[in-house]
Formats: sequence, structure tokens, C-alpha cells
Amino acid sequence: QRQMCIRDRANYGNRLVTWGGGHWSKDLANLANIKGIFDDDPSQFVIFQPYAILDKKVDVILARKKYTKKEEVISRDGWGKLDAIKENKIYLVDCFTNYSIAYRPSIRILQGLKVLAYTVHDELREEIKDIAIPYVDECQAY
Repeated sequence: QRQMCIRDRANYGNRLVTWGGGHWSKDLANLANIKGIFDDDPSQFVIFQPYAILDKKVDVILARKKYTKKEEVISRDGWGKLDAIKENKIYLVDCFTNYSIAYRPSIRILQGLKVLAYTVHDELREEIKDIAIPYVDECQAY
């Protein structure tokens, strides 16, 4: 199971936010064999300082393209020691913004599941790329 940090700076200044164990997105990520770095926190969302993940195992970082630049993630103090940074597993994703398919429970949740699995599990991309889910091609990871 991959350890993942989804980060977003919108309206939080220098602090970051990700889902906690009390949010349904945790269950969606678990279906894609992904564990959030704060799944053990019962909160729905966890707002944290960048240094708070330095002692955690972070295999993948997903961030909203609208708010984040890859260079910013890489240059953050201490983050160079994270596996996600060392292995260049930083993905800026478009589909978490307007018609959010991974943050809002709706019929599009299957699209969100596919995007999460496709983005995080590069070894499975060939197997899942042809699963027919409308609109999923709009959600590209960069």
C-alpha cells in the first residue's frame, strides 16, 4: 500500500491540508490501495505545517495543479529526504478542482478512483488505462 500526501494551500497560507481518517476520501484511497499520511487522525481534514510529515513515510505526493508548482514541493525545507521527492513521485492533478471527482461524493466517484489508481500506481497504468469511465481523460496528472 502506497503512503500518500495530498496537499493543497488554498486559503491556508503556509499550512497544508489533506484528508484525515474521518473523511470518506480515505475509503476511496484505500480502494485504490493508497493510505493517506494522516489516516490515523479521526478528523475529516488535517491542516498541518510542512515539517509535520518529515518523520512519515511518503511514497507519493498529489497536489492540486491550480495551487501548486512542482518546484515549490521539491524545494520545501526537509522534504528532499522524502521518498516521493527522491523518486520524483510528485503529481500535479487537474481533476481535484472544479468538478471534483475525488473530493465530492457523487456519481463521478468511480472516475476519482480511476484517477487515483492511475496516478499513484504507475505499474498498473497499462492495465487500467482502457477502463471506460467518461471524462476521466480530462483529469491528467503532470
